[in-house]
Amino acid sequence: HPPPLQIRLSLLHWYDGAHRVLPWRRNPHSRLGPAAAAGGASLDLPTQAFLYRVWVCEVMAQQTQLDRVKAYWGAWMERWPDVASLAAATDDDVRAAWAGLGYYRRAAFLLKGARYVVEELNGVFPTDVAGLLKIPGVGAYTSAAMASIAAGAHAAVVDGNVVRVLSRLRALAGDPKSGAAGKAHARLAARLLDPGRPGDFNQAVMELGATVCTPSGAPACASCPVASLCHARARAAAGAGSATDFPTPAAKPAKREERVAVCVVEAVDGGARRVLLQRRPEGGLLAGLWEFPSVPVAADAGANVARAAVDAHVELLLGEALPLWGEDARQKPRLR
Repeated sequence: HPPPLQIRLSLLHWYDGAHRVLPWRRNPHSRLGPAAAAGGASLDLPTQAFLYRVWVCEVMAQQTQLDRVKAYWGAWMERWPDVASLAAATDDDVRAAWAGLGYYRRAAFLLKGARYVVEELNGVFPTDVAGLLKIPGVGAYTSAAMASIAAGAHAAVVDGNVVRVLSRLRALAGDPKSGAAGKAHARLAARLLDPGRPGDFNQAVMELGATVCTPSGAPACASCPVASLCHARARAAAGAGSATDFPTPAAKPAKREERVAVCVVEAVDGGARRVLLQRRPEGGLLAGLWEFPSVPVAADAGANVARAAVDAHVELLLGEALPLWGEDARQKPRLR
């Protein structure tokens, strides 16, 4: 087993001198100088304000590169600087601010969570994992990140970067998404967590996974502060495979294809032109977004069948029948 104390000291020393400067991050032990400190969160930032900032960045950063997150996070904070202002926002405004980040369900959870904090918790975030987990959309990873980074709680985070680092340190085989492997990673993360600087240690492990112990290509083992303690690297040096053998690649699910018939309906009234849009359901793919009227059709459906299906769907939306094929092309259905 890797010695926890040596890993903690090595990782924290490396992190203090190599961490990326991010507007939602602060490190009172940073050795990067005043310019770096000025680019991060203020050391005087109140815990509640810090919790909100960490929450927003962690949700934005899920499956999104941090370079892209930085621009969105800054604009978001200018518009909604605290949880109360976000809770008062409309669904459409939040979706519009999120446009381009993808996975729009995350934006809906931020808004729903903000409303919960304001309406149920009097605008005050809990500072422990158990309390944070009650906020809609906040799961095990986000609650541990918020509690440890912003409130100093002893809570280990486990995300993709952490799993990769721990898998290689211990040469842990098996699908990390399986129940047994997931529990093993959680136990190891908790065992290694630094009790004095839990938030910084969590960020150090994630930073190592993002910048040194990377998922693609050869990891930069020469720059790794814990390379001498890494079992996967030792195995590779002995000719027993590669460090990238860990974690075990998960089997990718088969791609699912869907065929939809789409109709663009335009209403022309003098010089005014309008188009008909529908809103997708609040659950599932692209939840709550606006789109041209569409309806799923069978993969082998012919053009006539697809046209009939989408026409029937549009008629339901309009509450009236569409012009028949072959009628005057200038004839348009009226929007209501």
